[in-house]
Amino acid sequence: MMRGQIVGWTGGVLWMSAVIAMAAPLDCTVEWQRRIALDAAVAGSVSAVKVILSQRVAKGAVLVTLDPVPLQLAMKRVNAKEEVLAAQVADHHEALVRSQQLYAEGSLSGVALAEAVAAARQSELAHRRVVLKRERIGHRLALTEVRAPFDAIVIDLHIDLGQYVNPKAFRRPLLTLAAVDRYVAVLALPVVRLGDVALGQRLKVVTHDGPREGTVVWKALEPSVAQTTGTPALYAVHVQFQSEGQVLRVGTSCRVLVP
Repeated sequence: MMRGQIVGWTGGVLWMSAVIAMAAPLDCTVEWQRRIALDAAVAGSVSAVKVILSQRVAKGAVLVTLDPVPLQLAMKRVNAKEEVLAAQVADHHEALVRSQQLYAEGSLSGVALAEAVAAARQSELAHRRVVLKRERIGHRLALTEVRAPFDAIVIDLHIDLGQYVNPKAFRRPLLTLAAVDRYVAVLALPVVRLGDVALGQRLKVVTHDGPREGTVVWKALEPSVAQTTGTPALYAVHVQFQSEGQVLRVGTSCRVLVP
């Protein structure tokens, strides 16, 4: 055999070995990494819808606003009542101080002093109840603004201006968000292949527009696909990856390269 033939044959063997050693592609499906349905936490009429479908929103951005006027009026009433009760607390405190002085001088009976103490305590309790009520109203006022809990994209919207919403009523959520640029490739593996991947392992995810680096973030402990006679049980494996600036269609096929 000539030297050139030997070199060519050796190179071919090495190339075939490299091909055999390459990662094996496994079929998978693209899913959202994080998805959440948002609803109003308080009842009220929708006064503003500030997003549209497929819009990207930053964490903390106001998405939907409910009419705050009823709660604002309630806040004014409770503030006025709190001022009155605060003045009463001050008056009862002064009266209690005088009663204690008179009692020390022997000019006031113990029964009268006890009545002054009770009146002061009752006024303080009434004032505290109003303060707590004001805090609750303030909390409810803040909830009239539905905000994005994380950087997201709006994938579903079921709300109209003027619509009355009640969190206690059974209905569809106001809107649904998905974490922006973050996806998972969902594999379905038989138990004999689960050992091929480990949590935290870096794998290549190949979508229709190219490869991306991914990380194994979840391995199911129970079968994710119902087992039929003669077929092995399949377990879900999630490989998280990012697609910066490029929205992928959930449910489309992809591949994960497993060594």
